[in-house]
Amino acid sequence: MEIMSENLKKCKVCGRTITDKNNVTGLCPKHQKAANTGAAAVGLAGLGFAIKKFGPKMAKAALKIIKK
Repeated sequence: MEIMSENLKKCKVCGRTITDKNNVTGLCPKHQKAANTGAAAVGLAGLGFAIKKFGPKMAKAALKIIKK
């Protein structure tokens, strides 16, 4: 039986051992993908809200600048 090193990382969600030394998130590939998908959805929702709220004002301002 192999003795496990103390510096092995484990996934914060499922406890799976992470073998990638460059992993800074502390999540296994499965949970990292889920986290990235969630963050992208929140970002797109925020972008959509900002465009809906500020889009007409920005378009009017752009048209004024173009007409000058």
